Amino acid sequence: VPSLYLPYQTRSNVNEILQSVKQNNLIYAVLIADKKVVAYVSPKKHLMHPRDLILLINFVDKAKQLRSQETWTPLCLPMFNNTGFLHAYAAFISQHVCLILLSAGEDLEQFHYCSLSKGKIQKELEETRILTEIEMSLSQPVMIPHNCNAAAAIHVLYKCSNSQQYMETGISTHAPLFQTERKRLIRRYAQVQDRAISSTYSQELNE
Repeated sequence: VPSLYLPYQTRSNVNEILQSVKQNNLIYAVLIADKKVVAYVSPKKHLMHPRDLILLINFVDKAKQLRSQETWTPLCLPMFNNTGFLHAYAAFISQHVCLILLSAGEDLEQFHYCSLSKGKIQKELEETRILTEIEMSLSQPVMIPHNCNAAAAIHVLYKCSNSQQYMETGISTHAPLFQTERKRLIRRYAQVQDRAISSTYSQELNE
């Protein structure tokens, strides 16, 4: 799952703000910016599966009405429960940042709670200037290996084994330019990337 580059303390602060609206019926709170996860909170016994996170990213990307209004819709997260639904409250809190609150409750009272929670979260993110920091991170050029203290590297990909989220840099300009070397590099890179991102491979490593 692609994640947005943010300083550790900033992401921790976002998590605390999302945790502040905790409620019995509220299962997940997720903040997404331009197809990347900013942060999310979940119960310890029901950590969100990467496939469900990707489903939410695609939901935000395809549901264009989210940019102009709050939505309240049943949504199936198959890795959480493939026979039932959670109710998803979703709304953009800035041009590129969307908040999703997933609840077990489906009544109008729960919708109003989520709507009030969205206002609280948005206010705190604005007052702490975290929302501005998120937008600035989105506007920055693609990171290069040099930014990760790996100037000699061609490409850097970091994956967190616990959350299954990853972050990667762009390709350095000093990558091999000869056709045969470039083909060999891309072939090897594709193999490594497939292993790094594949859930199946991750499970094999953990067994």
